[in-house]
Amino acid sequence: NGQELLEKAMSWQYFYNLVRPHYGTGMNEKTPFEKLKDLSYDLPEEFALFPPVILIPLALIGYWRLVMIYWPTTTRVSGEFPDPA
Repeated sequence: NGQELLEKAMSWQYFYNLVRPHYGTGMNEKTPFEKLKDLSYDLPEEFALFPPVILIPLALIGYWRLVMIYWPTTTRVSGEFPDPA
């Protein structure tokens, strides 16, 4: 379900940004949040925990808007489209 997915995504985000050491160039086994602190960014820990967003509903809304703009009016069965949500 969507709530469980968001909870798991938040958990991964916490681990990835605040716990897991990174080994990329210049990271020196620091977490992304530690690297930001080293670069003198004075940010609260919550910055690294920005809530994940499920993009599929947003993509569907964009798709239906494109259909409504580009689909010729004469081929529409009715003047309205079903709500994609």
